[in-house]
Amino acid sequence: MRVVLTFLAVSWLALVGFLALRGSPFVSELPWVPAGLAEWLDTIRHWRHLLGFGVTGLLVFVIPVPGQRSWRPRRLGALLVLAVVLEVVQLWIPGRTYAHADLIANVAGVGLGWVVVVVAGLQARRWWRRDAVEAAAGIAARGVGRR
Repeated sequence: MRVVLTFLAVSWLALVGFLALRGSPFVSELPWVPAGLAEWLDTIRHWRHLLGFGVTGLLVFVIPVPGQRSWRPRRLGALLVLAVVLEVVQLWIPGRTYAHADLIANVAGVGLGWVVVVVAGLQARRWWRRDAVEAAAGIAARGVGRR
């Protein structure tokens, strides 16, 4: 599972990087993107930054790292730096421009991905604890394990 998630995250990150660093901000100019999707992505402008980095955050934050307790803050910092760098670098790419709104959407997308993963993780832990408590209560009520 970890390998699949890592592959998805790296592939998605490569796509986001390609779209951010190419000479044109218009997705409709890419022949391999379906016309309807390309038109929709071109019309939602700043929202596509939020969507792109939100999905990136989700994928990067859910990859398990065995034996590490503080991996999420490091990944959060790395993705925030990447979100800023990908926008600032556009100052030097012909046909592209730096926009504060895009930068804010990039950072908000990373934050959104992080919040979703943290909230989902907390909820999953609550469900797991509740199920464990109910199972333990059921075992105790039936007297299983008594001699």
